[in-house]
Amino acid sequence: PRAETNAAFLRAFVGQAGLDRLVVHGWSMGGLVSAYFADLMPDRVVGLVLTAPTLPWQRTSQWQALGWHTFGRAMLAVGTPLARTCLRVAGPRLLRAKARAASDLRGLPRSRRNLMGGDLSRLSPELQSVLLEDGLTIAAHPERLPGVATALASAMSAMFVDQCVVQRTLDRIQVPVLLLWGDDDPLVDQASLHQHALRPGWHAHVVPSAGHLLPVEEPDDYVDAVGT
Repeated sequence: PRAETNAAFLRAFVGQAGLDRLVVHGWSMGGLVSAYFADLMPDRVVGLVLTAPTLPWQRTSQWQALGWHTFGRAMLAVGTPLARTCLRVAGPRLLRAKARAASDLRGLPRSRRNLMGGDLSRLSPELQSVLLEDGLTIAAHPERLPGVATALASAMSAMFVDQCVVQRTLDRIQVPVLLLWGDDDPLVDQASLHQHALRPGWHAHVVPSAGHLLPVEEPDDYVDAVGT
């Protein structure tokens, strides 16, 4: 019933916007959302671009799988409400700090930069301004921050706990898929992405020395890859 409701909502929204043939782009957690979107609207989506997406990771042992299905599931169930509460209390301060960091990405300590990988010094002043504007927009609505905990928990569940559900969704996608990531991105498992790229109709494009901020760190390479 939830899938049918979501599909009906999306069809109404896309219909009102007058969109018939869509190439959907998803970045990071948006990659998983885009995959679900394509699964719900196979008659409208003609292509997918997934950039450093949160897709199921490979498991190296049965013990890891068992750990995620037991302790991991429990931690997500307990930790998500706790994280929402913490973000509700400390959200405004965190958002202000994030906005200050976005105002000078080049000035971040090296340890902070390495969280996203790549080389943020390559970002143009114009793109830094865009990121700052985004940060200020988010800071103006701190009430939305607890939703970040819910979104992150959903992504973790998709990658490690409920992998079968996501895998079935990906198996149903019949349109061409371009899968992009940077080889210096510490937030993705590159071996897993290479495995996903073996799906029929999927194509991989790896950008050397780029991190998780691939579209803004290497915009020319990103545009060239998407346009070909």
